[in-house]
Amino acid sequence: MAMSEDDLRDTVQRAVDAAIDWLRRDRPDALTQAFAALERGRIAALAARLLEVEKQRAPFHVLQREEERTVELAGLQVTARIDRIDGIDGGAHVILDYKTGQTSPGGWMGERPDEPQLPLYAVTDTADVAAVSFAALRAQEVAFRGLARADGLLPGVTTPEKSARARAVPSWEALLEHWRAMLDALAREFLSGHAAVAPKHYPRTCKYCDLGTLCRVKELFDRGPVSVDESADE
Repeated sequence: MAMSEDDLRDTVQRAVDAAIDWLRRDRPDALTQAFAALERGRIAALAARLLEVEKQRAPFHVLQREEERTVELAGLQVTARIDRIDGIDGGAHVILDYKTGQTSPGGWMGERPDEPQLPLYAVTDTADVAAVSFAALRAQEVAFRGLARADGLLPGVTTPEKSARARAVPSWEALLEHWRAMLDALAREFLSGHAAVAPKHYPRTCKYCDLGTLCRVKELFDRGPVSVDESADE
């Protein structure tokens, strides 16, 4: 907040240069000189836009970046790498996940969520979690997309009861309980060896599957509507 625009721009550019240089050393085949130059400009522009959004936040400090931890659900251990955890007044945590593709908190809902990482981090964090959010980093959008205990914790992020995607959940605490129950159920299914062929979004789910010649799911779905007894819910 105290930096001049020139100092902030220089700081961002140094960080971008260091990241690109590291990648080129690690994977010289991945970035040609011309491609690296384009990436430097693209990433610097996105980072500058994100910092402008961050300036709108209430005071916070970054606690952890890309922390790897082992979490446990219903006896199932999972290794997770959390992009970023911020601390806010009162000691609560805000958990962020950077995304360069399209994002929506709607993917966290239901019994078979499309993107369960942030719910997983939220229910296994040892601290009080006040918000979880994607940090969308795209040319079309640089913004926070998430859910929070209260309005004002992150720009553009509201509470579950005010969200069109989560309004069936009456509160933040109820949302955390829903996530824990859902993730525990999935973990127990996995540990029990449950592996029913039930693509959530047919045929998109099956598009890149290598086992098509061994699977009869196409016959099942192509013959008409599938009953609840025949397939998992959508």
